[in-house]
Parts: sequence; structure tokens; C-alpha cells
Amino acid sequence: MHKTIKVLVTSSNPNKVKGTKRAFLKFLKATSQKARLIIKSKKFPSNVAEQPVGHYETMLGSLNRVMNAKNADKEKYFDYYVGIESGVVFLKNHPHILSYACVMDKNNRFFFGTSMMFPLPSEATNYIKQGKEIAEFAEKVSKTKDIRSKGGIVSFLSNQQYNRIKINSTAVFGALIGFIKPQLFKPSSKQSSPIIYISTSISSGVVKNLPLIIAKIVEECNGYVNNPHVIYAGHDNQKRDLYFEQLTKKYFNKIPPKDDLLKLSELVYKLDALLVDQATHLIALLDNPSFGVGMEIERALTKPQRGLHETKILGLIHKNNYAKTSKMILGAQSKNFIIRAYETKEDVVMVVRGFLRGL
Repeated sequence: MHKTIKVLVTSSNPNKVKGTKRAFLKFLKATSQKARLIIKSKKFPSNVAEQPVGHYETMLGSLNRVMNAKNADKEKYFDYYVGIESGVVFLKNHPHILSYACVMDKNNRFFFGTSMMFPLPSEATNYIKQGKEIAEFAEKVSKTKDIRSKGGIVSFLSNQQYNRIKINSTAVFGALIGFIKPQLFKPSSKQSSPIIYISTSISSGVVKNLPLIIAKIVEECNGYVNNPHVIYAGHDNQKRDLYFEQLTKKYFNKIPPKDDLLKLSELVYKLDALLVDQATHLIALLDNPSFGVGMEIERALTKPQRGLHETKILGLIHKNNYAKTSKMILGAQSKNFIIRAYETKEDVVMVVRGFLRGL
């Protein structure tokens, strides 16, 4: 009797499902396995912009889909999880498109693969600048509705010599190469750089410039702070405003309003909520009461209930303030949320390094 290999594709797009099946059939042949494939599909969030731009954001979207799917599979039914994300990359100011695939097994070992890259017509740049998806441009230029579920824009541009199934199959098989001769690859469960959200009130901690100190530690640990506009608040408002404008343009194609407090507040909430959902780690400064910090901790804690990956949370509080800490916060501690007291900058460095390294 042949064994069964169960695969979950983190999208309902038929081209991604068919491309994944083709890739796994090649994988079975490459590994001389006689197995029955069960491939199921369900849409999971990518936690990046609707239209990713750049290699990093596209790769991250494929990884996030896989992490969210694996986290939702409480009974560990599936053997492999497949995330596919299509993104735009600019080469010499000209838009190109490619897909990233991430394949993870039930032991958290994962690898990435990419499709071939191909150029887009220059007109596509206007759609990207407006925050629109390439699918909108593709439907307009090809005069084909729901083109992403059909051959895709690559089929139109290549006169049907290539299609999205081949694109997705190539990307997925590229990732599967890591599983063909696994003894040649180091475990990849920690290859991805941690994404850190630093949650703080404007007055931050007792140690001067604490958010910036933490950001430096994150960089030394090969991590990435995804909310620089927050860490500069109260320290360098020019940088704060610059980063905030860059992020709102990137994710929502909006320039922050200067004279409308309600609209500005709505944009702040929408952006920070998205960045908390994107983060793999959250570091919260608890020295000063803050509704915002409390909301961000709660949002991070409840991510699994919303179908998102777990987030590790570190609360930092000066030892002189520990007794004043909200019992609500202290009582929320769990395996994914720890609170540590500090006194000096050196204490913070030691605690944050240990947190990011899983110690």
C-alpha cells in the first residue's frame, strides 16, 4: 500500500493548486517515492500589502501564508504547507513580476523557490504607484476578466506560450529541491529574519532613547523593525513623519492628512494594526500607562484566534515601576508573553538579545 502525502495550498486560486500538484508529482519522481497525493486548498492571509513590491515583501508574504496555515492546523494533519506570493520588482526602474513559493513541512523545515521573472508593460507602473494590484492592469490590457484564475498576464504577454500554472509549478518545485537531498541543507526553521514591532508610548522607558537602543539590538540580531515611525516619536519627529509617510504610501497609497485629526488617527490605527499582525515578535515598553500599548499587546496575543501565526511578546519595565504595573498586563503572561524588569541599558541589551535568540 502506498503512503499518503497531504499538502495544504494556502490559496484557493486554481492555478496555484494545479501548479503545486505538478511540482509535487515531480518531487515524488525525484525522490523515488510511490505515494498518493492529497492536495487541499484554503486561503490564508499574507500579512503584507495586497500588491507586494520588492523581493523581501514578496518572500515574506509566501512565508506568512505558510506560518498562518501551519498554526491553524492544530492536529498536524498536513505533511507540507505551500505559500505562493506574486510580487513586483523594479529593475532599472522597469517593473517585472515574479512569484515566490515557500514550502514548509510539519517539522517547521522550510525552503523558498521562485518562478522566472518577466517584464511588465511600462503602463503597469502607474497602477503600482496607485496601490492597485497588477491583476487590475492585467484585466484591462488583456480584456480578460478574472485573469489571475486563468492563464494570467504571462499568458497574454507570451501569446499563450507560458501560463500561471507553469509559473507556480516552477516556484514550488524550486522550494521542494531543499527536501530532495535534505542532508545537504542545514535546518531552515530559523532562516527567516525576525520582524519586530516595538510598542511604546511617546515617553518610552526610563532609560533615555530606549526604543532606539532596542532597534539597534534588533539589527545586531539580524532582525528588522517594521515600525520605525514609532521608535522615532519624541526623539526625531522629522524621521518619524518621513517613515510614517513612506509606510502609508506603501500599504495604503495614502499621504497622511495634516489637518484632519480623525482621518489621521484612523490611518495610524490601520497601519499599526497591520504591522502588529505582520510581526513575528513584539517588544512592549510598560513604564508608562498607554492605551495604545495595551491594544497592541492584546492584538498580538489574539493573532492565533484570527488565523494568524503566533507572536512572541516581551514586556520591559523598570524595576522601580514593576509593582505599579497593571495586574491585567501581569496576568496576561503566558508561554508567548513574558515580562522582564530592567535597571540599566546593559540589562535591556541582555534581555532583548536573549528574547530574540529564543533563550
